[in-house]
Amino acid sequence: MEEIIKKVAHLKGLIEGMKLDASSNEAKLFDAVADILEDITDEISYMQEDYAEMADYVDELDCDLGDVEEYLYGDEEEYDDDDCDVDGEFVQAECPDCGEKFCFEADCNPEDIVCPNCGGHFTCVCQCDEADADCSSCVKIKGEEEA
Repeated sequence: MEEIIKKVAHLKGLIEGMKLDASSNEAKLFDAVADILEDITDEISYMQEDYAEMADYVDELDCDLGDVEEYLYGDEEEYDDDDCDVDGEFVQAECPDCGEKFCFEADCNPEDIVCPNCGGHFTCVCQCDEADADCSSCVKIKGEEEA
């Protein structure tokens, strides 16, 4: 950013060094362009400061969220994604693209599952006997070999 500020200041010096008649259209145009560039550099500087401040704030929030997760779930070894099946309301799947395991509602459309990690779309089918139409507690990703 400092380099841009120096270049704008240099440009203003060049314009002043041209010794144009201040009432000429060219001088007015050059002055207006230089003023706009100076305003833009000032605004970018403010935005960079705001960005740095927000980045620090997000880092603090991330740490706080980590503390909350640790409080709620304890050690990561104790937390198991398989625990997402509460009364058959949720089923677990593994994304074929990124390998992320996640849970989704058992009554959602298994033809279009969206991975919350990578956004990939895939289809799930049940591993159970097809005669058991009421099953919603197990999931197999199409294309995955059966166990």
